[in-house]
Amino acid sequence: MVIRFVVLKERDLLLLEGEKGLGHVAAAVNRVTLLLSSSPRYDVYGNDFGWGKPVAVRSGAGNKFDGKVTVFTGVEAGSMDVEICLSPETLERLGGDQEFMAAVGV
Repeated sequence: MVIRFVVLKERDLLLLEGEKGLGHVAAAVNRVTLLLSSSPRYDVYGNDFGWGKPVAVRSGAGNKFDGKVTVFTGVEAGSMDVEICLSPETLERLGGDQEFMAAVGV
């Protein structure tokens, strides 16, 4: 009974059209998603696996998608490293946004 429910629920969630499926809502929301990952509280530069201290820290290739922001403790005391993953389309839209460009001071 539980397996049948899970299969039916999965089918409902995957429907991208129609009133019954939630997939169309998830697809619409996913277009404007921002996910913040990691924490500046983790001392990632303090790890030493026998090769010496890291000179840079990044998330893995499997963790890259449009709108993902990863925050790491920086190499200098009190600093933070921020990794931001954006698609070329998103970068193009940001480059054309005058208010954004004025705020970042480029």
